[in-house]
Amino acid sequence: MKLNRMPPKIGLALAAPLLFLMVVEACLRLFNIGYSASFLVPAEVNDRTVWTSNPFYGYRFFPHRAARNPASLLIDRQKPDDLYRIVVLGESAAMGDPAIEFSMARALEKSLNEPGQPRRFEVINAAMTAINSPVIVDIAGDMLKCEPDMFVIYMGNNEVVGPYGPGTAITKGNWLPSLTPLRVRATRLRLASVMGTIGQSGEPSSAWQGMEMFDQHRITYDDERLDDMYRLYASNLDRIIGMAGKRNIPVILCTVAVNLSDCAPFGSTNRVDLTGKSRRDWNSLFRDGRVAHSRKNIEEAKFRYEQALKHDEYHAELNYRLAVVLKELGQQDEANRRFALARDLDTQRFRTDSRINRIIRDIASRHSNVKLADVESAFHERDHRLMFVDHVHFSLPGLHAVVYEVCRSIGQIRTDIPDMIDEETLYDRLFRTPWSDRKIAAIMLARRDRPPFTTQWGNKEQMDRLRVVQDRAAGKINADATESTRTRYLEAVTMYPHDIYYHSQWGHILSSENNWADAAVVLTKATPNCPGFSDVHGLTALTLTMNGDVRSAVDTLFRTGPPYGFYLADAAVNIANGLRANNREETAHEFLAEILNRSKRFPGRSQIATALKK
Repeated sequence: MKLNRMPPKIGLALAAPLLFLMVVEACLRLFNIGYSASFLVPAEVNDRTVWTSNPFYGYRFFPHRAARNPASLLIDRQKPDDLYRIVVLGESAAMGDPAIEFSMARALEKSLNEPGQPRRFEVINAAMTAINSPVIVDIAGDMLKCEPDMFVIYMGNNEVVGPYGPGTAITKGNWLPSLTPLRVRATRLRLASVMGTIGQSGEPSSAWQGMEMFDQHRITYDDERLDDMYRLYASNLDRIIGMAGKRNIPVILCTVAVNLSDCAPFGSTNRVDLTGKSRRDWNSLFRDGRVAHSRKNIEEAKFRYEQALKHDEYHAELNYRLAVVLKELGQQDEANRRFALARDLDTQRFRTDSRINRIIRDIASRHSNVKLADVESAFHERDHRLMFVDHVHFSLPGLHAVVYEVCRSIGQIRTDIPDMIDEETLYDRLFRTPWSDRKIAAIMLARRDRPPFTTQWGNKEQMDRLRVVQDRAAGKINADATESTRTRYLEAVTMYPHDIYYHSQWGHILSSENNWADAAVVLTKATPNCPGFSDVHGLTALTLTMNGDVRSAVDTLFRTGPPYGFYLADAAVNIANGLRANNREETAHEFLAEILNRSKRFPGRSQIATALKK
């Protein structure tokens, strides 16, 4: 009899806390406590009923101070009948890093739509920095709200280091691949959002630190967790393609190109069993090979490196240096094999490896609703020095090459797309200028001055090249260039009135020329079309404060909420620093004080109070 009573008691014991959690979750949603978990959120913007991107979406997967944000989106909830809607999914390379105005989505839209004509194709940038396939599955499901006609998938660089990856520094807890889908779903709960907020210290040490965050999370080629990662990646690709197939949505699945020949490995290690005399011999041969190569004794360097391989063939940098030597000797096929092997052996795995691209090709061949865009093969014979700005992010020639391959694949589905435009036409439509070239070079110089680039072989030469680009761009900037660029801007906004970036691009140029008055006028046109918070809000607020309009600047920042994330405090401190750099201490003080007076509670408020005391 006692045993018969046990199941109901166990059920009651389990049901009671579950019911309590359901009630708590319902109350949090009823009173709108916590951050929205959706990638898309409904809004009314300029009398339009739209979907916008959720600026707090990254809070589900990142420490709040380090959270990455989606691109600003403005999508009509009622899709026009004559509009073909394409959604780009992926990570930073797809999103448009280091400058989002040169994203894959924007370049694709400029290639598919003729200037001055009604927009036939809308391309939505649903990619996001530092995420990976478990998160991209979640985004893809949410993007179904906006009735996409096609998915373009370009993902694979962050499978190890992104959320829930075996080498991540982002998500906590034991890495259990089988539980990853459940963990992602659990982050949709408002209760998870509230608990995450309570657990955030808000200390500067938890802020985003870029690739150097992963220095202590190195993964060797033979790590058993990689097999689980590959299986999870394949499963997530199948899930995205499956949900698209249920809606009869075609998918363009891209292989992923990475910088092989102009990017040395970020991390290398010897075999664990390389000890004693064998290790000493390896060290001696590797050192002698480097010395010979530095003295232009290429054949000697090749011999030393090949002898070192006999002791340890799994050292990433050794394979890369041998590849460089082989390339200089004209042995291109063997050099390419070594470059690829060096990438696969890199212990800081920020690049898609050969196995992931094999998975992509295999999955593309098994689904009838998928067309393969073989970007990796298209880059194979190209000079990677020209195609990338770093290890995975595209230069403008690289961006054109990617979009060319995607358009070819779209042409297998729709026969009414225009011919692919040439590079210069694409650059013109994207509003490339000497200012944008200088900006990108400055961003990359700042990155390369920090780990892991500072310990990467060849980084000094890379930085020297960037300084040349920066100086060359600066040399093209003068009064005539500014006036001709103004004319291009006015023409661009007429040709593509729906583009949200032209105003911010021109506003950035005016700001860099200290034309704060005109910059404020231009940027205030951009902010209404950038719901949530984006860098354009911070730049707009800066221009307004430089014009002495502190109240409007504060209005600009507070218009993006509530709720407010750490972006409000970060933007306010950056603006104050900019004012102080321009000898406007009183304005900085007034601005920070107004921020504190406007709201008594928001994340990072103490950060502003500290800045006010300086």
